Amino acid sequence: AQAIGMETGSEPRAGAIIWYRFPATSAGHVAIVESINADGSMNISAMNDRDGWGRLSNYSVPVSDFDKFRFIY
Repeated sequence: AQAIGMETGSEPRAGAIIWYRFPATSAGHVAIVESINADGSMNISAMNDRDGWGRLSNYSVPVSDFDKFRFIY
């Protein structure tokens, strides 16, 4: 994304795309930042993630895990 001129970073923003390594396969995976909570954690949604193949997962990610993610704005 950065190579084609898109803004990227390490801080979440509502509406940003998240890129991370998917633990089950070590392949890259993407999700969407839905919102930022008052405590700084973020709510995300992702297909084919925690709830299995063909399902949408929605969950909160604590600030302590942000170093695992890259963001595309």
